[in-house]
Amino acid sequence: MLYNTSTIEDTISVTRYERAHRIEMSNPLGGVPQLMFVTSWVERDNETSVETQMEQHRNIADVVADPSEEFNVYDTEGNLVMVATYGEVAGLLYNLFFHVAQKVDG
Repeated sequence: MLYNTSTIEDTISVTRYERAHRIEMSNPLGGVPQLMFVTSWVERDNETSVETQMEQHRNIADVVADPSEEFNVYDTEGNLVMVATYGEVAGLLYNLFFHVAQKVDG
């Protein structure tokens, strides 16, 4: 599923879309977690399907004030796979931290 898409016809036909280039989650001790997505533009040549990452576009931030807030999760074809909560994702990332730290520390 592409976000914020537009098709541009000039000498070549391209589709431009926005993607999450970097995802950050801050988890302050005694504070409220926050998510930030740094996005960039991608241009896909509609004839060759070659994609080129362009410049960074914007920062999108959200506070995880309500861990029970739900959002839809889609597969690469745009089909709804499940509904998840902010709390579930934060818990998965927190557990991934311990998993990676254990691998690195041996």
